[in-house]
Amino acid sequence: MLLILLSLACVHHAVPAATGAAPIASEAQVEPLAPRPFGAAALAAGIPNGTVIRLRIESAGDPTVEQRWEFSDGTADSVVIDSRVYDDKGVLLKDEGTSKNLWADLEKHASFPAAATSRTDEVYDGPLGHLAVWLYTVTVAGDDGIMLVKRYQFAKTIPGPPVLFTIERQGEEIFRMTMLERSPR
Repeated sequence: MLLILLSLACVHHAVPAATGAAPIASEAQVEPLAPRPFGAAALAAGIPNGTVIRLRIESAGDPTVEQRWEFSDGTADSVVIDSRVYDDKGVLLKDEGTSKNLWADLEKHASFPAAATSRTDEVYDGPLGHLAVWLYTVTVAGDDGIMLVKRYQFAKTIPGPPVLFTIERQGEEIFRMTMLERSPR
């Protein structure tokens, strides 16, 4: 489910509604947040039942894996996500099971500190084609105090996880998550 957290931070906004959305703060959150790419309603509308998302995960020192999520039983408030992890040959490594998630909670996965975040309009060419994206660049200290540069590319017309998410540490890429497939789009 760790990848669901990473990915669904990308399951952001319905483009028109979320673009102007104000940052949301909880009682525990005192730091202002950057605008999120998608709101809960945009996610619910943009990820219909039967949607399948495939993500290739490359992490320094670990074998490459593929995460697959299938969305079902979606309502205006919640959705069920079935998650599995496969090796690079398509062999099932782990069935992470099925979980019911609130869209409002999934929206929060794309919460980035405003002071550490920039958002620009970019173009991304990848497995899903040529896409207009919002590039969120978040620079934060890692657990060891060394700065990390996290880049999330959210397709403007495809609410959900980023189509590309990378993490750099001292100029070296240490993590890459690439969306390989999203059906339906």
